[in-house]
Amino acid sequence: KEIVIPILEGLSVVHAKQYLHRDIKPSNIFLRKSGPPVLLDFGAARRALEEQSSAMTVMLTPGYAPFEQYSKGDKQGPWSDIYALGATMYHCIVGAAPTPATDRLTSIYDDEPDPVVQALKIIAPRCSPVFVKTIEWMLKPHAKDRPQDARAVLNVLCPIREIEEKATSRNGQNTSVAREARTIMATDADVDILLPEGADETVFMPRSAGAPFVC
Repeated sequence: KEIVIPILEGLSVVHAKQYLHRDIKPSNIFLRKSGPPVLLDFGAARRALEEQSSAMTVMLTPGYAPFEQYSKGDKQGPWSDIYALGATMYHCIVGAAPTPATDRLTSIYDDEPDPVVQALKIIAPRCSPVFVKTIEWMLKPHAKDRPQDARAVLNVLCPIREIEEKATSRNGQNTSVAREARTIMATDADVDILLPEGADETVFMPRSAGAPFVC
């Protein structure tokens, strides 16, 4: 949750600006030694903004992309990024990417079990039940059944984190957490930054660099 919540807070800012990331996956999340994680590679988001009045380019990573992203004509929105983040969370607890959305729907239409739901049932006893159910919600095959924005997921996960932090605090452990969301948007030419008010750091990610640096 310490990884997911800052990413969701950043996505909330991005979506409010009418951007979509469209390629959230583990390799696009940079974990720093201190401070919140950083969401990388907004190259696809730039194209999404340019194409918002027409059909979007098909750009996806199988396993992390929702079904609507496989077609130029299907409507994409914040719920599409929510699916990809849910797939990333699934990978974190299961150890592998989810079955591609197209294969999942084939199984469902053939009256076979959804392989993603089956895998989550197996892993559920080792994880928070609410966390697993939230991932399942985010990974619903049909867009209308998913959380429609990042705030809907935050409303579920933030209270859980607060309860855990209070419990940890009672045990005398350090619970200091940086809450600011920091989101990078790298364009083809240079680097643009999207940060909410109050952020005390700026993270730059030139497209040619291997990792962001902070100033």
